[in-house]
Amino acid sequence: MKKYDYAVFILTHGRPNAQKTLRLLQRNRFTGRIYLLCDDEDETLAEYKKRYGDMVLVFTKKDYYDKVDTMDNGGSNKTILYARNACFDIAKQVGVDYFIQLDDDYTFLCYTQLKQGTLKGYLFRDLDALFQATFDLLEKTGALAVAYAQNGDLIGGARGGVIRQPIRRKAMNWFFFKTDRRYEFRGRMNDDVNAYVHYALTGELVFTVTFVVFHHDPTQKQPGGITDLYLELGTYVKSFYPVMLCPSAVRIGRIGYIYPRIHHKVLWEYCAPKIISERYRKE
Repeated sequence: MKKYDYAVFILTHGRPNAQKTLRLLQRNRFTGRIYLLCDDEDETLAEYKKRYGDMVLVFTKKDYYDKVDTMDNGGSNKTILYARNACFDIAKQVGVDYFIQLDDDYTFLCYTQLKQGTLKGYLFRDLDALFQATFDLLEKTGALAVAYAQNGDLIGGARGGVIRQPIRRKAMNWFFFKTDRRYEFRGRMNDDVNAYVHYALTGELVFTVTFVVFHHDPTQKQPGGITDLYLELGTYVKSFYPVMLCPSAVRIGRIGYIYPRIHHKVLWEYCAPKIISERYRKE
C-alpha cells in the first residue's frame, strides 16, 4: 500500500476548552500531524494559541466572503462554510498531498458489523492504518471525497438498510480529500449536503464507508461552533438549501416520530447518473 503524506485539520470556533475530536485522535493512538483550524474572527483565538501553540492555524475569514457561494442574499457569517473551503488552501501551505477534515465534537470512532443478527461495534486501536487504507480507497477510485458514516445513519440497527450498503453516494462531516482535487462547499447552511448533491449531479464520485462510524454530540446543544446559526435560523431554513440547489432531486420531508421536524430528502433516482449494464450496448 502506498504511504500517503497527509495531515488532520480540525475545524473549530469558540471551543478552546472542548476539543473532543482531538482527544479522540490522541486516545486512539493517532501519530500523524494534527492542526486546529481557526478563523481570525474567533474571540477565543488567544486561548486556542495559549493551549495548543503551533497546532493552531488561522485563516482570514474575510478573504473568503467573495470567493464562496453562500446561496443566499446575506446572513450570519458564523458558519463553517468558509473554513471548509479555506482548508484546501491551508493544506497546500503546510505542504501535504492529502488531508482529513473534521469537526471538533466527535466522541468515538468504531468498526461495525452484523454478527448473529445484531449490529456490533468495535473501537479502532490503529487509526494510522485505518486512515492510510481510506486514502487508498480515495486514490484508487478517483473519488473527490470519501467519508465515514455518522451514528444517525445506522438508526434501525441490524434491521436498517444502511449497514447492508458498504458504500453510499454521500459524504458528511468526516472527510478525506486530495489537496489538488478541490471539493467546493457552498451554502451558508447544509454545506456538506449541498456539495455531495452537486457532485452527484455532475457524475463525480463521492463515497461514505458505512461500516466505519463516528459519533458526535447533538447539534444545537453545545456553545460555540455554528450553534448560534442553528438557533437563529433553525433546521427549517437549513433544509431548503439543497432544495434550492437541485429542486428536481431534493424535496422537503419529515423525520422523527415523537418530535418530528422537517428535513431534506435526496431522491437518488433523479440525482445521480446511472451506470448501464454492458448487455444494453448497441453493436
